[in-house]
Amino acid sequence: MISKIKLHHLFALSVLGSVLPGASLAADLPSRQVPVIQPIPALSWTGFHVGVNAGYTWSNSTNANFVATQSSPGAFLSAQLVGQLPTTISFGNGSFIGGAQAGYDMQLAGIGAGTVVGVEADIQGLLGNGATGTYDYYGPLNPTFTYAKKRLGYIGTVRGRIGVLATPTLLVYLTGGLAVGNPSVGGGFWTAPGFSWSTNTSRTRAGWALGGGGEWMFMPKLSLKAEYLYYNLGRVTAAPMVSNLGGILSTYTPSARFDGHIIRAGLNYHF
Repeated sequence: MISKIKLHHLFALSVLGSVLPGASLAADLPSRQVPVIQPIPALSWTGFHVGVNAGYTWSNSTNANFVATQSSPGAFLSAQLVGQLPTTISFGNGSFIGGAQAGYDMQLAGIGAGTVVGVEADIQGLLGNGATGTYDYYGPLNPTFTYAKKRLGYIGTVRGRIGVLATPTLLVYLTGGLAVGNPSVGGGFWTAPGFSWSTNTSRTRAGWALGGGGEWMFMPKLSLKAEYLYYNLGRVTAAPMVSNLGGILSTYTPSARFDGHIIRAGLNYHF
């Protein structure tokens, strides 16, 4: 009996001896762990952005109007009535436009998920918007209208915008707010006896802008946008040209309306 127990013990010890070295060797081998795949962060529109834009603008109102008044016959109004002075002069109706913008957007979560709200400010210069030209009007007194002016040099806006995500990378939005520009209007003429009159007014003027567009986030930090805006800066009236020849007080006043349309494309970098 004892010999059988000893044999069992010897067999168990031999098995352990064969297993333990293998276990020790396995512990010394390098670990082969499966790498953990990090999830791709969800795209978010929340944050600041800056960018550039370029496009085209055209005026809703292309004319400069000239209103004459007088205290008695024989002055500016009489000359205008017989065709010696213009009542309206038309100008070119289009201009290239370009500038820069900056803003901040917030993508809502929860009940408003898929909605983006924000604010954006921009400023653009206009190339060749409006004109200064020479126009001749002849009559008994041979007055010559030497120039007329209607011009907008720049326009900027500060607008809120609200939109919805058609897809995680495509935002469709409406926008509106303040518009600011520097409209100029003026005119001048002379008559054969050697008398001349002129006026010119240029001022910063505030109005409003309204429009909409779409923006596509084609890379994590870059987006392309296309936008339409209607702007309205109201009517600008220059200081009147005043005459008191022959004791006849009369005035001749140019004015013009500044409103129009902008279509543009832009590139934004998102922080």
